[in-house]
Amino acid sequence: MTTVVAGMSPAEKETVYISAAIATVIAMFVALWGLRRKRKDASVPTSAGPTVLLTPEQSAAIVCEALSHKAREHADALAARDAQLGCKEKEIAELITVVEGLRAAEIASRERKAEAEKKLQQGNIEAADAIFAELEEAEAAKTVEHKHAAAEAAKHRGAIAYLNNPQAALVHYRRAAGIRPGGRGCLESDWGLKASDRGIGGGGSDLAARTSTGRSLTGQRNNRHCPW
Repeated sequence: MTTVVAGMSPAEKETVYISAAIATVIAMFVALWGLRRKRKDASVPTSAGPTVLLTPEQSAAIVCEALSHKAREHADALAARDAQLGCKEKEIAELITVVEGLRAAEIASRERKAEAEKKLQQGNIEAADAIFAELEEAEAAKTVEHKHAAAEAAKHRGAIAYLNNPQAALVHYRRAAGIRPGGRGCLESDWGLKASDRGIGGGGSDLAARTSTGRSLTGQRNNRHCPW
């Protein structure tokens, strides 16, 4: 390169030097821009989802609205339609505990939990239900001290199923009641049902038949904050 430049005229040499200087400046600019872009990207959380942006209360309100909207789409399959629509304080309060329970679940990765919460906010309960199902199974297999966590997981599954499928929700609540001592009595006062209606203690009632006859499962709830 030096030999080639040496054989050039002064004007040609000047052109080469100017071109080299311009190329150097451009290269430095590109390098600085790339470094700045990399730092900017690193400052943004890779899992910037509801866990990062929203409080449990805010997330629960969005989840409740999403599930209520989905319930409207399936209103013909729900009993006591007027009682199903809209978000009430009890629903939001319970969904707050659902969001908190989902975020605290150690059985799933942070990314998986964030994605499940995002889907909940869109009215899709499958991902969150799967996490709670795994948690319930894992905790139920442990000692008596872990039964509370298993019952809580079952109750969370009932909470997210409630607005769309009260029949499935009751199944989850019944299972939670069976895990914790005293849960059955709480379930009875909770839903306003007798043991024979719940299929607990030998009743064996068919829940599908009961809902098809128009009897409301959800309209009879009183207080679902049971000590299980």
